[in-house]
Amino acid sequence: FVWLFTKVEAHLWLLWPGGLLLCLAVMLPPALLMGASFPYLVRAAAGSVDALSRPVGRLYGVNTLGALLGAAAGGMFLLPGLAIVGSVRLAVAVNLAAALVLLGLLARGRRPRMVPLAGAALALCLAGGALFAFPAPWNPILMTSGMYRYVYEMPERSRRGLDTFALKPFELLYYNEGLSSVVSVAKNLVTGNIWLAHNGKVDASTNVDMKTQVLLAHLPFAFRPRAKRVMVIGLASGITAGSATLHQEPERIEVVEIEPATVAASRFFQDYNHRPLDDPRVELKLGDARNRLLLAPDGAYDLISSEPSNPWISGVSNLFTREFFELGKKKLAPDGVWAQWLHSYAMSGRDLRSLLKTFASVYEQVRLFRINDSDLILLGSRRPLSLDAAQLTRNLALNKAVADDLGQVGVLSGIDLLALYMMDRERLLQLGRGVPANSDDNMLVEYSAPRQLYRNTVDSNSRLLLEAAETPLGAVKGVAGLKRLATAYALGDWNMSRALQTIEAARRLDPLDPSIKRLRGAYMVRALRQGKQRVKRVMRELEGRAARAK
Repeated sequence: FVWLFTKVEAHLWLLWPGGLLLCLAVMLPPALLMGASFPYLVRAAAGSVDALSRPVGRLYGVNTLGALLGAAAGGMFLLPGLAIVGSVRLAVAVNLAAALVLLGLLARGRRPRMVPLAGAALALCLAGGALFAFPAPWNPILMTSGMYRYVYEMPERSRRGLDTFALKPFELLYYNEGLSSVVSVAKNLVTGNIWLAHNGKVDASTNVDMKTQVLLAHLPFAFRPRAKRVMVIGLASGITAGSATLHQEPERIEVVEIEPATVAASRFFQDYNHRPLDDPRVELKLGDARNRLLLAPDGAYDLISSEPSNPWISGVSNLFTREFFELGKKKLAPDGVWAQWLHSYAMSGRDLRSLLKTFASVYEQVRLFRINDSDLILLGSRRPLSLDAAQLTRNLALNKAVADDLGQVGVLSGIDLLALYMMDRERLLQLGRGVPANSDDNMLVEYSAPRQLYRNTVDSNSRLLLEAAETPLGAVKGVAGLKRLATAYALGDWNMSRALQTIEAARRLDPLDPSIKRLRGAYMVRALRQGKQRVKRVMRELEGRAARAK
C-alpha cells in the first residue's frame, strides 16, 4: 500500500481504484478457488449423470450445515480463543486435512498412482506441520501501524522507512483483537508517549492529545460546576473519565464504551488517568452509546462529554448526526451541557462547516473552543453559557485537584479558557450557510470525509475558523484583563491576530502604558515572522510532493 500511495500521490483519485485492485490481488485467487471447490465436489459426488438428486442433495445439506457451524464457531470460539493468526492456521490445517481425505479416496482402486499420491499426501502433512512449527511473521505493531491513515506522514517511502516510522521507535504494551476493533497500546521509546489505537488509528495519547482529553472533562464543568449526573462517551485511555472524577459534585459518572478490550488497555494509562474505574461513582457500561442514550430517561444527565473516533470511520459516523445530537439534548437536564469533540485535520472545509452547523442547529446556546491546531470542542445547552473570565476562574478553582489537573495542560485561569474560545451559535450558523447538515438520512460526512484522508487541511481550516472568530473583549475587565488575555492569545501561534486586536483595545483604554506599547511591538514582529514561516512551510510541502511524484 505504501508503494501504491507513493506512485499515485500526485493523483490521489487513483488511490481508491488502485486500492481495490490491491485487495483483489490478495483476495480474488483464494475466493475463486474456494468457490470452485463446491462445483468440483458436486461433480465428484454425482458420479453418473442419471443419479444427481440424492448425492447433490446430501452435499448441499452438509455444505449448509458446515456454513452455519463455521460461522458460529468462527465468531464465538475461534477468533476469541485463537485470534486471527490461530484461526487462519486452523483453517489452513483443516483444508489440508480435507485434501488428504480426498487423496485417500482417490487412491483406492488406483494402485499405480499410489506413489505420487503418497508423496503429495506427505508434502501436505509437512506443509501443515510447518504452519505451526514455523508460522508466518505477524508483528502486532506492524499490523496495527495504521498505514491506511498515516502513510502520507512517512518521510521515507520504503521497507526501511516503514521500519523506522512504524516499528523501531515503539514498544508494544497491549494487543487484543476485540469484538469491534483491534485494540493496541504502545510506547514511543524516544519521547515516552503512550498511545492507544483502534484498528491502527490512534485515538488517545499522553502527549499531543492530553489537553483535549483533559478539557473534554473540565470545560463543561466550567459552565455547570454543580453537575451531579455525568456521562462520558468513549473510555479509550480513561483520561477524560478520570479528570471528571476529580470533581466532587457528581454523584454518578457513567462511562460508555463499545469495545470491551479497551477496558484492559486503559489500565496502561493509570499514571495519567487518575484510575477512573476504581472510583465508586463510576459505572462502566459496555455497549453502543447511541442505544444507551435511547434507553435512558429524558433529562437523565447534567453533563455529557462525547469523544468518539473520527466521523469518517464506519460505525462511528452516526455519533455526529443531527438526530444523535437531538437525542442527546433530550437526555440532558434543562440546564445541562453537551461537550462534543471534533477535529479539523483530514477534513474539508465544507465537511467541517457541515458538522459545526449540524451541532449549532440543535442547541439554543453554543460555544466553540479550539484546543490546538487540530482539535475542537463544542459546548451546547438550552441555557446561556456565560463568557465571564472571573466566573470561569472561580468555577475552576472550586477544587484544588481540578486546578492542578488543568495546570498540567496550561490552563491556569478563566482567561486561558477564553484564549481558546472561537465563536458562538450565530457565527457558527453563518459559517455553515449554504452547506447541508449531517443527518442519518444523508450520512454526508461518512462518505465525503475519506476523500480528504491524505490532505493537510489543518491550515486551511484554521484560516476558515479565524476569519469567523470573535474576540471576547467584554469577558475581561479593564486594561489588566485585556493584557492578560492578549498574553494568553500570544501563547498560541495561530492566535497572534487576536493578540494584536486585544492589546490594541488595551492601548485605546490606556495610551500611556509603556508595557502595552512593548507588547504591541513584540506581537507585530511575531505576526510577521509567522507569516513568513507559514509561506516557507507551504512551499516545502509543495516541493516535497513534487519530488515524490517524480
